[in-house]
Amino acid sequence: MTIDPIEILRKEPFRRILPDPFPRYITAFDKDAPYQEDNVQYQLVSQADFMREYEVGGHKILSRGYYPDKTKYDDEKKQFVTEILSRVAFPFQYVITVKQLCHLCGNNIDFKLSDARPSQQDHELLHDFVQGWLDKNMETAWYYAARAEKITGDAAFCGYMANGIFRWRVFSYLEGDVLFPHYDPITGDLDAFGRKYKLYDEKGRTVDYLDVWDNRYIYHFRRSNTLTDRIRNTIKRFAGLSGWEEVEPPTLHGFDFIPIAYKRSPIGPCWSPSQDNIENYELAVSQLAENNKAFAFPILFIKSTNDLDVEGTSDGRPTMIVASDESADAKTLNRADASSSFELQLRILLENIFRGSFAVNPPEIKGGDLPGVTVKLIYSPAIEKAMADSQEWNSFMDEMVNIFKQGYGIETGRVSRMNALRVRGDIIPYVHQNVAETISNLVQSKVAGILSTRTATELNPYASNAEYEQRLEEERRAIQSPVQQSVTTQVTETAQGDNVVNRTRETIAKAQNNS
Repeated sequence: MTIDPIEILRKEPFRRILPDPFPRYITAFDKDAPYQEDNVQYQLVSQADFMREYEVGGHKILSRGYYPDKTKYDDEKKQFVTEILSRVAFPFQYVITVKQLCHLCGNNIDFKLSDARPSQQDHELLHDFVQGWLDKNMETAWYYAARAEKITGDAAFCGYMANGIFRWRVFSYLEGDVLFPHYDPITGDLDAFGRKYKLYDEKGRTVDYLDVWDNRYIYHFRRSNTLTDRIRNTIKRFAGLSGWEEVEPPTLHGFDFIPIAYKRSPIGPCWSPSQDNIENYELAVSQLAENNKAFAFPILFIKSTNDLDVEGTSDGRPTMIVASDESADAKTLNRADASSSFELQLRILLENIFRGSFAVNPPEIKGGDLPGVTVKLIYSPAIEKAMADSQEWNSFMDEMVNIFKQGYGIETGRVSRMNALRVRGDIIPYVHQNVAETISNLVQSKVAGILSTRTATELNPYASNAEYEQRLEEERRAIQSPVQQSVTTQVTETAQGDNVVNRTRETIAKAQNNS
């Protein structure tokens, strides 16, 4: 198979819809009109824009082009001076990301066998599978992928073999990777996958690299960015050539399929629905900070007919006023209170920032533990968002499980058994809960006979990976313990009897020798 880098380096752009500048109206005569094609207009946004929104230093409010400083004449009207305005930026995007990740990735992946009646061998193999999942830090890989997609809009999990050992990586724009997935237009399966990134050569110049995966091989391409190479590559593109050169022959990746799990968010980063409110909130607070420069602090008002001698600090605060006029007077003017409508504006913007992103600011709790239902109601928006996200990530998790099954099977020498294992990994959203109440409900369900011991043990918040097997082992030891004690007692008594006989024989032998 021949890989053309130009065909790989194609990707659907990220975009945000724009309002219709010319609303259309329908009349009574348009009821039977044919389908009308509507050309939707979008604003193109890049993943670099997402990073600027995520990092506080890149917020739009800090840009002089978006929120310019004031330019005016100096006191002598001779030259322009620039007055630096107050600018306030808030890390709302970071807070929203952490809150959504907490509920989406707070619990470990719940693995279950898909067979209706799994055998004991299946349970033992599932235990090995889950233990390998934890040993390989796959939960960390899952978190890194979710975090990258929440921030930059897409992410990819890649499994690979290194000297017979399964390992993994997460590709994302956070790490400097640009991802190019390509799907079969009929089946929708991943047909090829490209990863473009930059490295530095020995002279500190950037060099572009492109790695491409298909069902069997990994292809490695390289393109230099020196002035000569850029001119040469431009000429090649006019001639129909890509300008990329293959670094080495294709290498086998060792899997029966493309070992890549890719996820893309249709709305971009997780805070996109609240981005407009965030920008308006930062603009309003910046204007408030600028307004407070003039009106938040007391203003000294002096009334006198003669000249005054005012002494003050370096920042202009007066410390002493000397007046020769007996009628002179000095007082401070009361500051203007903030408008109630302005406070209402800030409060509405703040509420909708978190409402639009399904994030919850927990209320102040005065008292002891809250019932489980109350806790769930408080965090209901965040739980609902995590439940919706878990469905969107379901296919990604299935691909991660398939990649790990084959990779870990190759490492442990059990490829066929691992591939035949029908295991499903479910994303369980994290819910703040009353642990004592949860354990009490499990105990009552087990006693009532509506929940098995295995299920109750696995759902226990304090249970380990192999809690049920450990419990069975403890029961076996408890049953065997009385029998083992009886056997040990008999052996000890027999040994003590043998020792008495031996000592008697030794005494008789000594007496005979003395005689």
